[in-house]
Amino acid sequence: MKIGFIGAGNMAGALIAGFLKSSSVKPDNIIVSNHNKEKSLLLVKKYGVQEMDNQSVINESDIIFLSVKPYLIKEIINKYNYKENQTIISVAAGVSISDMYKKNLKIVRTIPNMPVQICAGIIGCTFGEGFSNNEKEAVKNLLSSVGILVEVNEDNIDAVSVIGGCSPAYMYQIIEAVSDAGVRMGLSRDMALSLAASSMYGSSKMVMELKEHPAVLKDKVTSPAGTTIEGVYEMEACGVKSGIMKALNAAYIKTKSLLNKK
Repeated sequence: MKIGFIGAGNMAGALIAGFLKSSSVKPDNIIVSNHNKEKSLLLVKKYGVQEMDNQSVINESDIIFLSVKPYLIKEIINKYNYKENQTIISVAAGVSISDMYKKNLKIVRTIPNMPVQICAGIIGCTFGEGFSNNEKEAVKNLLSSVGILVEVNEDNIDAVSVIGGCSPAYMYQIIEAVSDAGVRMGLSRDMALSLAASSMYGSSKMVMELKEHPAVLKDKVTSPAGTTIEGVYEMEACGVKSGIMKALNAAYIKTKSLLNKK
């Protein structure tokens, strides 16, 4: 199966890295194109994939990822000649399946996040019409090779895109803040960053594996009149939780506004 990418930006690079890391696709079976050829050639040099123009990518590929900016999606859909019943996977936020509709194309709308590059991503996914069960399974197997695949109704994909796609930026800020606190206490930057990232990783893994609510796990760390509760009190006073919720809600509203710009 040949996989094509029209657009060679960060998400295309992340998906390619993940597919190669998972061994779900070989470099020879990945083709990329980009209006700025330098970007696609960087992926050729880094991953050993092939580079072609947009129409050649379409002609040679079984599945095509549209990884261009959202405002270019309709143009790419309408400008080129596609094979009958070709599968198109969009990774653009704010562009609905109906926006991408074209007769005899099978459309999948996905919102992957950047950790797909290490096969630890979240991929929100919704299918358009016309897919057979085998075709759906092929797409699901491909996407799930780089992370957790969440198939939802299109009404919910924007929420998945925000929680999965935007929240890593906020997680990185938390890791940075914890690391900065360590440096303030006298630790080296490398040690503080390693401890902060490891704490985030371990905490996340416990939520995933133990299936316990984060509040329950928090309480297990928070002894009466202890050190941790002092920090929790300060976080509540600063509105850390509400700030994160507001940030995610702002991202969600922005995503909805993109859909309304016709």
